[in-house]
Amino acid sequence: MKRFLLVNLNNTSTKLALSDEEKLLKKTVIPTKKLTAAGVNRILQRWAFDFALVGSVVPRKTGIFRRSVKAPLLEVSPELDLGIGLDFPQPETIGADRIANAVSVAQRHGTPAVVVDFGTAVTFDIISRKGHYIGGVIAPGLGVMTDYLYQKTALLPKIDLEEPTDVIGKSTREAMLAGAVYGYRGLVRQIVTEIVAIFRDVIKRDVFGDGIPCRVDDRDQCLSTQSEHAIVSPENLGNSSGGCRQRAAPEWIDRSKVINRRPRRSVDWRA
Repeated sequence: MKRFLLVNLNNTSTKLALSDEEKLLKKTVIPTKKLTAAGVNRILQRWAFDFALVGSVVPRKTGIFRRSVKAPLLEVSPELDLGIGLDFPQPETIGADRIANAVSVAQRHGTPAVVVDFGTAVTFDIISRKGHYIGGVIAPGLGVMTDYLYQKTALLPKIDLEEPTDVIGKSTREAMLAGAVYGYRGLVRQIVTEIVAIFRDVIKRDVFGDGIPCRVDDRDQCLSTQSEHAIVSPENLGNSSGGCRQRAAPEWIDRSKVINRRPRRSVDWRA
């Protein structure tokens, strides 16, 4: 059985995985700012593989893998035939991570679909019923937002994210936590609500990433900060009472609020 080296090279972290045709066998994570040819070579010397696939959004670091990997190597790009269409004016500007997310949700759960990926940025990508990537939304990641406050102000401290005890902070740190966590949930919820409002069909949604927010609200359970891949399944549409488990999370969109909103532009998801 053939083995593959899979590389997800993002702004914050770089993930390397060894897989066969059925499952992941090994994985490791390196902070991208510490990514070096020597470090990569030490890992590759211990892993045997037949092919390599690299998805990178950090061009200056991609060369490390081009030089270090001796097996045939492909880089995720719009030029590859990945099983989805790209209905986008400039497909070469779509990040490799977003293309990979679109391919993954189409293969794993079908279409139409929305993928939400929490990382340095939080991205929302939409795939039509016919399996075409048609665009998305990019917003600042939670870590970027909190770090920016610390870096650009004289008195606000650097904070470690955790669940706030109350929406009304009794200290600067508590106030920042409340603003970050509750505010970020609102950002994500509103963007997803706006996207859902223009869908004509049941939507499948995937949630990926290292920076997944804590609980959705006090009634729902959590989108676990420890979960590498929390899935919002179509069976949970309109259901806010489900529990949280490692690979599943409850729906957080109140479907009734969506369908009663003001009319939205119509999108033909069959395209």
